[in-house]
Amino acid sequence: MVEQLGPLFDYDARTGSELVLTLATYLEHGGAYRPTSEDLNIHRNTLKYRLGRIRDIAEADPSDPHTAFDLHVASSVSQTLSARIPATA
Repeated sequence: MVEQLGPLFDYDARTGSELVLTLATYLEHGGAYRPTSEDLNIHRNTLKYRLGRIRDIAEADPSDPHTAFDLHVASSVSQTLSARIPATA
């Protein structure tokens, strides 16, 4: 599942979107729309749109329990690594 995050990172870098953050937040809230949209400070319809983009780009359904688990682990590892790697000037 880690390979599915790559296209999301690339898409975010190209477009300035926040699909990886959206996915991580959605998974942290166990797939619940209300707390996810509140945490991200976005409308529920925006969340639904972003989840659709995530499905299309990553070719994975984060609402599927097995896929959600794999994506959650991958996004958690990614966040941990990015926090530990110092930014280069």
